[in-house]
Amino acid sequence: MPTQQDLYEKEFSYPLYEAAIEGGRVKEKNIPPDQVQRPVITDRAHGNRYIISVHLLTCVHGYLDPTRTKPASLMIFEYRLVCAEEKHNFTSVKTSLEFTEDTRSSADTKTLVRPHVLSFAPFERKVCWNEARVEIEVGSSAGAEVGVDASLATAKITLEGDKRKRGEKRYFTEGLAWTRKSRVEGQENYPEVWWYLRQNAWAQDGIPPDFRVAILLGRSSDFPFQANFYIEVNGCLGFRISESLDRFLKRSDIRDDPINFRPDAKPLGNLTGINRDHLGELMEGHRLKALAQVWGLDVIKESDN
Repeated sequence: MPTQQDLYEKEFSYPLYEAAIEGGRVKEKNIPPDQVQRPVITDRAHGNRYIISVHLLTCVHGYLDPTRTKPASLMIFEYRLVCAEEKHNFTSVKTSLEFTEDTRSSADTKTLVRPHVLSFAPFERKVCWNEARVEIEVGSSAGAEVGVDASLATAKITLEGDKRKRGEKRYFTEGLAWTRKSRVEGQENYPEVWWYLRQNAWAQDGIPPDFRVAILLGRSSDFPFQANFYIEVNGCLGFRISESLDRFLKRSDIRDDPINFRPDAKPLGNLTGINRDHLGELMEGHRLKALAQVWGLDVIKESDN
């Protein structure tokens, strides 16, 4: 039988596709089925102990520049991950959005080209923060301990046999992101973007409970398109798992409905500083400027790794 300490230290990894088994929806649905730009991407909770919610805060369809020859879409999503239990934290999260053409909008599906990720935020490069420096000692020593009565020969042997090394190890909260190439034959764009956040392993204080991600999407047409949402959360659970909670954490056979987008839809959210005919001005390489937020990320350090 596991001890209480075993339960605290045991780590679980589970894909979260479904809402709460007890008193909640099975999945987030489009209502009606053709609902456009659903504001609640997912909203899952197990009682008041675990809450995973994602919302579409901003969505603007326009162009990269005033020539209006390069259609583009800007969207900002807000994540909230809450462990409302003492000594419990989410230790990491991996999430993605994959954009696809909406084949319901055209009979000639072969001519449709997937939307592609032009730029995103945060973590265009790996970012480390919340640093902790810990003194460590590795190696071993051989020979007798040197004391006041030890001979010079013994002292020399002990010194030569001491292979211990002292140093310092640094731990961080880390964030990184990447795009994935299209898996459709003949299409060379990048329709999928991932984010990964991992807690400071020494401090074990969890990942940021709130963060926002932003995506600037290039489009080849004004056809409707969709996004498939995925989230996977890891956490340490310090209590005996009930059958219903175990199902909530581990069940992965039900997915949230895809998010429907229409380029002719009205803008959504706070549009301050955003011009739909100048969306390209928000890009700086693969990075989007000043659109993403990460709770607790005040001092940013970009890794060379």
